[in-house]
Amino acid sequence: MRNTFLTIIIVLLSLPAIAGTGARFLTVEPGARPVAMGGAYTAVSADPYSAAYNPAAVFGIHGISGSIGHNTYWDNTRIHTGYIVFEKRSIAFNAGIQFAEIADIEAYGSTPTDDPLYLFESQNVSFKVGTAFMVHHRVAVGFSAGWIVEKIDNYRDYAINGDFGVLVHASDRLNIGASVLYLGQKLKLASEETDLPTAYRLGASYRIRNILVAADLVSEDDDNHFHFGGEFNPIEDFFLRAGYRTGYDSRDLSAGVGFAHRNLRIDYAYMPYSDKLDDSHLINLTFTL
Repeated sequence: MRNTFLTIIIVLLSLPAIAGTGARFLTVEPGARPVAMGGAYTAVSADPYSAAYNPAAVFGIHGISGSIGHNTYWDNTRIHTGYIVFEKRSIAFNAGIQFAEIADIEAYGSTPTDDPLYLFESQNVSFKVGTAFMVHHRVAVGFSAGWIVEKIDNYRDYAINGDFGVLVHASDRLNIGASVLYLGQKLKLASEETDLPTAYRLGASYRIRNILVAADLVSEDDDNHFHFGGEFNPIEDFFLRAGYRTGYDSRDLSAGVGFAHRNLRIDYAYMPYSDKLDDSHLINLTFTL
């Protein structure tokens, strides 16, 4: 198992880095539970939003599980997300969508003026489908393929992209995961061509009774970031979460709560921003059938 895991890690880290500035909405962490835990989610398994961090980590969901979410991000940005996972013949299949809309963007001309010429919007959509399966009794791998559409004012373009990940159940308590997200084509709006924000993630999660702790190393846009987080389940069906990120200009701390009842769970996350940016609030509804 150790040799299998090391081989996959070497392949992941040897892929060419594609640092870019296109489709920046993809760098916003999705999911209230992952965000509350500091975005340290590469090795957290069996959750619909695991697909957004590591396509192999959706393995372990039995039956059908899905989650929909809403994120108020800064003052004029809204992000809606949804993921669904189902298992068939020991293979997990997943599909996800992220839709971001920025309203009332001010357009100015070449001559300085106090008033904008007009207001316009930016709309961005990412569709993903993927699969995960076991290649060893402790090792799962996952793949996903997607289509990104970016529209800014009257300009529009699309890009095909893919993810790859691996999850190792090192023990009953310890998971180790690695993934590469958003490898794909360039986006071209007007005459400007940009790369997708490819991210490389390596993480671990460890469960001690009713406490889950996780840590990730994330390489994105030629910068390295550390993400730390945890979840505490003090009483049945109630969860407390907190997390921290390093290396970002305007965000670090996050926190949240979760409430479960039968096959439903509601999660909330709060992430404050500095530099006079509005704080971010996320809410999710997750179901299992």
